[in-house]
Amino acid sequence: MVKNNQATSKLTKNNFLTVYPEFLHRFSHMSLDQQDYIIADPTLNDLYQTREEKGELDQDFNRQNDEAVEDQVNELIEKFNN
Repeated sequence: MVKNNQATSKLTKNNFLTVYPEFLHRFSHMSLDQQDYIIADPTLNDLYQTREEKGELDQDFNRQNDEAVEDQVNELIEKFNN
């Protein structure tokens, strides 16, 4: 699968925290290296891009997307700390 460079560059900490504000508190307790590690994850980027494409109207999708992002961030934190 070919990645769109424009899409990849769209995920920034600011964009991520705007779409997923529940992570603001968690990010405030992380080192900058750990934050960068999480934001650079391709799976997280895909989840973000899918969320942006769907928009805010599909609440069931948004709930599922939030859960997938939560799981992915938890996995990345665990990997970073080991």
